[in-house]
Amino acid sequence: MSVGNDRIGDWTIGGLAYTVQAPPENTVTGLNSKMRLGSGSLIPQIESFASVRPWIGPGAQPVDGAARGATGTVGLMGGVLIDVPLGSFVFTPSFGAGTLPRTPRDNGTVTEFRSQLELGYEFDNKSRFSLGYSRIATDGNPAEAGSTPNNVFGLYYRLPFGGP
Repeated sequence: MSVGNDRIGDWTIGGLAYTVQAPPENTVTGLNSKMRLGSGSLIPQIESFASVRPWIGPGAQPVDGAARGATGTVGLMGGVLIDVPLGSFVFTPSFGAGTLPRTPRDNGTVTEFRSQLELGYEFDNKSRFSLGYSRIATDGNPAEAGSTPNNVFGLYYRLPFGGP
């Protein structure tokens, strides 16, 4: 197992696991981050039951770690998530869309859609360990190889930064 840059074998360091194309059977998908925005809910009336918040993150990244297309562009993703507290556990469904870093000469899709279900245990310091299931699809033609939806199971550790 070789260690180079941010890679350890077939693993990449990061936050959210997904890939644009189906990876080979012997590798793990690239990992990317998802950042929650704001401290309050978008719908304050339901804050005692759930918190609705937007999220943003970098767009899809090829499995080889190259974050940019040939023109130096980077994709962007964003969406909405709902944190539903269940005692010490938190159930979080989310959905979003993003652009893929492509040049005009690249074939294939330019939009990616992602939905996720996550169940996590929240510790006293508000950090969270979760198990999640994501389904990622592109707007591609079904005849294209990259248009097959990806189903991803992931383990996440979320550590809050900032205020109280």
